[in-house]
Order: sequence, then C-alpha cells, then structure tokens
Amino acid sequence: MNIGIELPQQYVTQKCAILGVTGSGKSYGAGAIIEEFLKEKIPFVLLDVMGAHYGLSEKFDVLIYGGSKGHPLDPKAGELFAEAIFDINSSIIFDVSHWNDFETQEFIGSFLQKLFNLHSHDKKPRHIFIEEAEVVFPQTGFDSSKQSLLAGNKIMKRGRSFGLGMTLITQRPQDVNKKTLSQSQCTFILHMEGIQELEVVNKMLRNEPNKVELLDGILKYQTGDCLLYSPAWLKRIEKFRFRKRETYHAGDTPELGKQIQEPLLRQMQPLVIQTPQQVNELGMPTSTTDGGEEENKYKEIVSVNTMMPIAVIFAILTGFALGWF
Repeated sequence: MNIGIELPQQYVTQKCAILGVTGSGKSYGAGAIIEEFLKEKIPFVLLDVMGAHYGLSEKFDVLIYGGSKGHPLDPKAGELFAEAIFDINSSIIFDVSHWNDFETQEFIGSFLQKLFNLHSHDKKPRHIFIEEAEVVFPQTGFDSSKQSLLAGNKIMKRGRSFGLGMTLITQRPQDVNKKTLSQSQCTFILHMEGIQELEVVNKMLRNEPNKVELLDGILKYQTGDCLLYSPAWLKRIEKFRFRKRETYHAGDTPELGKQIQEPLLRQMQPLVIQTPQQVNELGMPTSTTDGGEEENKYKEIVSVNTMMPIAVIFAILTGFALGWF
C-alpha cells in the first residue's frame, strides 16, 4: 500500500494513530491510507466526525450513512449496524458530523462493543478509523463516553487477536485516553506546535537518541510532511510526505471567492437492516419532537389496557359491598 511510503497489508489488524494540528494534513493523509484499503478491497469502518471523507465514493464503492450525503443514521442503531456489516466484505463510513458528542459516543460505544463480540467468535480482518478520537475516547471520561472508552481500549489491547485493527486520528493527543493511545504500534506524526501536544510526542520519542532533532523537525514540518514512528512493528523511524489523494477531500478549508465543486458520488444500495423502531421491545416508535401520532395511539392503548382490569376489580368489590353477589 503506497501512501507516499510503503505500508504492508497487515496494517489492517494493527493499532495505529495519526497526530497533527489543524491544517497539518492528518485527515488528508488518513484518506490516502483509506484509498489503499479500497483499492485492495480490505474492509474498514470509518467514524467521520468532521464529514470530511464522503468524497471517497467519487471513485470507490463505499457505503455512507449519516451527514448530508449518506443514508439516514440513528444514534441508537450501533448494535444493529455491527450485526449488519459483520457478514459482508463491504466498507462503511459513518458521517456523524451533524450529531453532538453524546450521540456520537452512544452510537460508537454500542457499535464497537457489539463488533468486538462478533469478531471474538468469528475472526476476520477489519480496520476501524476514528476521526477526532478525543471525542470518543476522552482522557477525562464521563458517563456518556464510558462504553465507547471501554470498547476502544478493548479493541486497541486485544482486537488484533480477533482480526480488528484501529487507527486513532486526533489534533489533541493530550485529550485522548492514555491507555488507548499508548497502544499504538504505528504512529504518523505531522506538524505539531502546542506545548501539550508536543509533550505527548516527547514521551513517545523518549528512548530515541536523536529525540531533540526529531522534535525540531516536527515543529518545522509543512502540510503533508510526516514522521512514521514504528520502532517495534515496522522497525522504521522515517520522514515522508503523504501522496496526493485520488478522491475529493471535503475537509479542505473553504476559501473566500473560491467556489467549491462537489464531485459526482457513486450511489450504493443501503444495507437491509431493522431500525430501532422495528426492534423496540414495546413496539413503540422512537419519539418525535411533536410526540407523533403513532406514539399517541400507543399511549392511548396502554392507558386503556392498564385501566380496564382496575375498573373490573372495582366493580366486583362494589357488588360485594352492596350485596349483589
């Protein structure tokens, strides 16, 4: 797989990270890696928090759910999608750029946990790319991120044994859970300049005799310049430049006076999947903002069915009191 430097296909089950400030080219570089996956027909899942990767379907067959370009996506459907994609060899992008952090954490937490459970019983190679990893695997956890954080740690620690690899993509490595990020065996380090960000990189490079030289180089990197840091797995510490992408990158910053030309995207049939409404144990549709006619009907039925036995019992007791029986 040529991304400006050669990577082996075994990347699919490896634990990796891409670090860089805004504008350093980290999402662009991630897209170059994903293009190679699509060329080789290696299945992957991409959690696209920025809505930057739908352009991959300009050239490749890839399912897109969510965002402005994809099929509808429900935050409560994580487990259902894990089950749906497990038996197919297709790749899928979840564009969650329109969701808040809580919805993103809810979806990816249930999705990753279910996917890990499925792979633990039937091993098959698949890679997971997580944009803005600090949202899903935060250093300071809250109740809403607990499931996604536990699932992410589990995959980074043990997923390789079951065919699962993961790449964390972040501009704020200090905000990504240390237990999760420290598992990376192949780290792509682009331009960094903040004190806290550089401190994370400094700790990564602590055993390198030329650490000062490497850090100085990272401070001077131009957009697209990258240090491949993989001393244990690839046994390489090497500067390179990400190759030019073959597909549209929606993550580019818009420029004044320049019109954005959207590409023509390939259309793929959606997965055959039950919605959360169809599998809700009560049979009640998911609430809508105005209550919904179907939900109101359901509430009326519940109310009638609940009150009817009470009315019968009351009538019988009244009959006994009046000597009717």
